[in-house]
Amino acid sequence: MSKTRPEAWENKLTDPQKQAAFELVRDLGGPKARAMMLKEEEFDGVAIPATSTIYRFYERYKQLIDEDRLRRAVAAKASIEKTCDEVGDVEESLKKGLGFLVLEAVATGEPDKINAAIAAYNSLLSRQTQQGELKLKQVKFEAEQRIKSETLEKLNAVKSAGGLTEETMERIEEALNLL
Repeated sequence: MSKTRPEAWENKLTDPQKQAAFELVRDLGGPKARAMMLKEEEFDGVAIPATSTIYRFYERYKQLIDEDRLRRAVAAKASIEKTCDEVGDVEESLKKGLGFLVLEAVATGEPDKINAAIAAYNSLLSRQTQQGELKLKQVKFEAEQRIKSETLEKLNAVKSAGGLTEETMERIEEALNLL
């Protein structure tokens, strides 16, 4: 990227003015953007240069924006991968795919892609939560079944030793079935 001279017109612009100038050139092209800058109050007090200078500014500023988007995309991808690692049993391909989706979304700056990346991320978290809840239910069910079976074994042992009557045994089994 070429360096700007200290006295360059763009160095006299504030950040909001630079953003506005960039958007004008992007949306209208150089000559129309220059004409608009001459008319707008936002650029009062700033000498508006020739169209070729405005185009050079546009290219430099666009490169800065692209580099910033790339840095943010890489940071977002790293954050997603860290979150996926913390969540647990996520397929490697899903993590990579989601990371690249986020990278592409932030790099392009397209709202639809960013929304899709957010939806995919939320879907991942939702799926992980559901898997965790199902695993917890399964562990709880298995523990209940194990306790029931151990209790019945102990009761049958006591019954066979003659320690419980048939009626008492039926009441205990009814109570176990209520659990």
